[in-house]
Amino acid sequence: MVLQKHILANIAIPFRVGSNPNDPGSGWPAEIWPGTAVIFSCVLAGKRKVSRFSLVPFLFYTMSLLKFFSTAPLVLVFSFYLIGCADSPEEEVADPENVEATETPETEEVEEEVEMVAESPAEEGPLNTSSWLPAFEVGEVLIFRFTHSFGDNEELAERYGEPYLVRQTVERWENVNDEEFLLVMRSEEDGPDGFLEAHSRFLINAEGMFLIEEGLVDGGGAFYVPGSLLLPGELPETESVFHQTEIIEQIDGQEVMLEDSRELRFAGREDIEIGAGVFADCLRIEGQVETVSGDRVQTFSFTEWFAPGLGLVKGEWTTEGEKFAFELESFSIE
Repeated sequence: MVLQKHILANIAIPFRVGSNPNDPGSGWPAEIWPGTAVIFSCVLAGKRKVSRFSLVPFLFYTMSLLKFFSTAPLVLVFSFYLIGCADSPEEEVADPENVEATETPETEEVEEEVEMVAESPAEEGPLNTSSWLPAFEVGEVLIFRFTHSFGDNEELAERYGEPYLVRQTVERWENVNDEEFLLVMRSEEDGPDGFLEAHSRFLINAEGMFLIEEGLVDGGGAFYVPGSLLLPGELPETESVFHQTEIIEQIDGQEVMLEDSRELRFAGREDIEIGAGVFADCLRIEGQVETVSGDRVQTFSFTEWFAPGLGLVKGEWTTEGEKFAFELESFSIE
């Protein structure tokens, strides 16, 4: 700014009105051209448009006064060239601070989007339940405690209301093929109907665990075709699993056909405490079962818990005011 005032103070040039090309003493003096260029340059320099060229017109003006240039308008032409350079986008230099301030929000926005994508949980698939299937040793013994309640039915409560124990022994494993196995168990109970001995067969494959047969050793029992689903191999966490099977019951030499339809749904993973101890990370399965035999329809609601490596360890079933419950009391290898 001081330089501008100094330049303006030293270029006071008299103006003469009435220019006559034949009169060298009339009109605008030759020195007015470089002076005009300097004024333009100073004004533009004050607006920070030609800061790096502001001294060039002054240098040309001085050289003109010293007769280095015979034609002063050349200075004005070059000054306008400098003005054009100042207005040209190619010659403008952006303020680094402004560039940083402009680019930072875009960078932060991109980083924020990347962070949001990274934090978004991936979509989860069905829960693989293989860890909750039984992995028994042959000869292992499991003892379950069974209880019944019958609401206001005192007759049934008196006959079946007392708790009783059921002893289950792992008899053998059978390979059906490389992907399917049969688990054969023997059961003994001394319950309301006296001492009973039975056997059960379970099919285990990638689709889950199925009860396919159960019956008394001395005759009678039931077959499940293709099998009654106990635990799906893959359990969706937000959707129910539906399964149907036919039950063929053999009672006193006669066969009775039933249709079994069930819905199972995942209800969480939790720690439970039962007679056999505390079991962590058990699957809780809830559902409904509907059995149809002719005109008779019976509906059950149930909740069951599966422990890792042991399978089914606790269950509660209800129907029409009746409740049937069981839990693992103990287990050991003989």
